[in-house]
Amino acid sequence: FNNFSAQNVLKGDEWKPLPAGDGQRFSVGIQTNGRRYQQYSLSFTEPWFKGRPRQLGFSTSFSRIAGYTYYIEDNNAGQLLTFSQRVFYSQRLKFPDPWFTTQTQLGFQFYDNRDWISTLPTGVSQEVTITQSLSRNNTDNPIFPTSGSRFTLSLEIAPPLGNLIQYHKWRLSNAWNTPLARKIALGFTADYGYIGSLTGEEVQFERFIVGGSPFETQGFYSYFGKDIVYLRGYPLGALGPRSSDNDPFGGRILNKYSAELRWSAIRSEQLQAVPYLFIDAANAWDGFNAYNPTDLFRSAGLGMRFFLPILGMVEMAYGYNYDEFEPINS
Repeated sequence: FNNFSAQNVLKGDEWKPLPAGDGQRFSVGIQTNGRRYQQYSLSFTEPWFKGRPRQLGFSTSFSRIAGYTYYIEDNNAGQLLTFSQRVFYSQRLKFPDPWFTTQTQLGFQFYDNRDWISTLPTGVSQEVTITQSLSRNNTDNPIFPTSGSRFTLSLEIAPPLGNLIQYHKWRLSNAWNTPLARKIALGFTADYGYIGSLTGEEVQFERFIVGGSPFETQGFYSYFGKDIVYLRGYPLGALGPRSSDNDPFGGRILNKYSAELRWSAIRSEQLQAVPYLFIDAANAWDGFNAYNPTDLFRSAGLGMRFFLPILGMVEMAYGYNYDEFEPINS
């Protein structure tokens, strides 16, 4: 619900069908197929904290996958429990200009892998994270920009407290948009990432997984705790470092570049549609010893983005990969 009003929850005459009018975002999600899988989520965002453009909010989620073998319940087939919680606060800055925003986020993640996924440590793993980000955004449209730029720099720290997982993660992303004609624009994006250790010990499972699309990640709990960087034209996890068994495990250094030529075909209150041509290039490396910024996997293709108020963003794209890659073991 994108126009929720928490202060009117206790007023019965405001439920039409829900209390609205304060611009708050409130979400409740439940997904289940019975005893095998359940997921629950709850989130809330106040965009005008204390009457100023400051966002304050939280999100929480819990999931459980029970042990099943060939759709038959099997208590020896393992189980995976996950829980995550985050609280965030962001505000606009006046310096160096009013387009800047800073955000602070506190997070907690827990998972209990009871012989369910071989790519994750067995047993209980927990992490507490502190994330600080600085961004600047002066694009002319939040959904389909044709001019302006967007910049974000973030640092996430998971301190080594007790048995908690430790690491530090840096992300830098940039996007520039240039109008070429009345409804045609050219967009460029660059995304960089680095994951390092605070203690010198190996970071357990934080990695960048490159390739695939959002459709391929539904229910892929083997990538829990990793940053999935989608790349059109390549299968999920196809790029980056491999184990001795040829299985991808992700990299600790990320480079990704993209260019799009967009046409704003339809812009109305009921529908926005933007077809585009694209060129992508990306890769991930395990460390600076293997890092080569020119060793990138390239793809090109075409796509279409739709935005409908009732559904949100819908995207379809076809990409052709120009560089050979090793198939993933089945």
